[in-house]
Amino acid sequence: MDRRNLIGLGLIFLFLYIWAYINKPTPEELEAYKRKQDSLARMEERVQEPENDLSKDIIRLDDPTKPAKALDDSLAALAAENRFGTFAPSAKGSSDPILLQNDDLKIAFSPLGGKIISAELLHYKKVIRDSAGVDQKVPLYLLEDEKNKFGFDIPLSDGRILNSEDLYFVPSISDNTLRFTAKTTRGGSIEQIYRLARDGYLIDYQIKFNNLGGDVRISDNKLKLSWINYLDKLERNASYAKNYSTSYYKIAEDDPDHCSCTGDDEQTLLNKRIEWISNTNQFFNSTLLSKTGFSDAVLRTEVLDKNDDDLKLLVNRIGIPIADLDRGQADMQWYIGPNDYNTLAALDTELEYIIPYGRSILGSINRRLV
Repeated sequence: MDRRNLIGLGLIFLFLYIWAYINKPTPEELEAYKRKQDSLARMEERVQEPENDLSKDIIRLDDPTKPAKALDDSLAALAAENRFGTFAPSAKGSSDPILLQNDDLKIAFSPLGGKIISAELLHYKKVIRDSAGVDQKVPLYLLEDEKNKFGFDIPLSDGRILNSEDLYFVPSISDNTLRFTAKTTRGGSIEQIYRLARDGYLIDYQIKFNNLGGDVRISDNKLKLSWINYLDKLERNASYAKNYSTSYYKIAEDDPDHCSCTGDDEQTLLNKRIEWISNTNQFFNSTLLSKTGFSDAVLRTEVLDKNDDDLKLLVNRIGIPIADLDRGQADMQWYIGPNDYNTLAALDTELEYIIPYGRSILGSINRRLV
């Protein structure tokens, strides 16, 4: 290394020493830095300590687990109004099941939607085979699948559409009659009323719109009802039962008919007066009957995989004439029970035709003989 390099390095070190000496912190700055470090250390210790009683009383707006109650209630009310409009009072409630029972049926209803969520047929059992290969008898239910849906659209005058399944209906029971009521902010209400007879498998069912005025605006002259029903495997031989499970329907002044039993199918029934729609298993059925007739329907059946827990999926889109509601209520009935010929024939609705006795003249002969 030559002399010039040594001189250069010496000057660099001298410059760095002078720069460090000039910029070194003063005693006051050192003290301030020390206080800051001590403060940070104390804060870290407090974070690691469990909350004391005082900290529990401090409500932070950015902490969703400890919202201020007044603010929470206000935001909840605003959210309900934005979503449900005039039906905001029915945005929350109890979902505890309500029961009606007679000698033959035990029906469970949910206040959320005001709908049937299961029907136990008290004189019948479902047979299942346990892991040891032993047959066990268990209660037999229809309409019990949690995936099932039953609700009607409620078009608000501002263009939004609610569904009855979104609303909590307040229940009241008197003499085996269950009345569900969903109220509005302006004194109106929607009611769903169920009356279970002392015996048998019929349930009277009504929908009433009360004093809704301009809150609800129904187009197409019909209330749109959606009924989605997953049929359970009620028989051990599911493959055989599948061929006798589908949707049946009865058009006024026509013979009952049905969707395909062996494959996926869809039936579109427009501008027809439909007396009833029946979702049938091999030996049991759930049927919705209208006293004045449904205005139209689209019925879709889907065969499910053999490894699926359910047998078939039945999707029913039904139109209820608005004229029924204008008169005060839409009058219907549920039949939820066995495919017993005498029981069905006594209804005088030709519902007995859902029993597969065969087609054409052979079917008629078989019905008479059996």
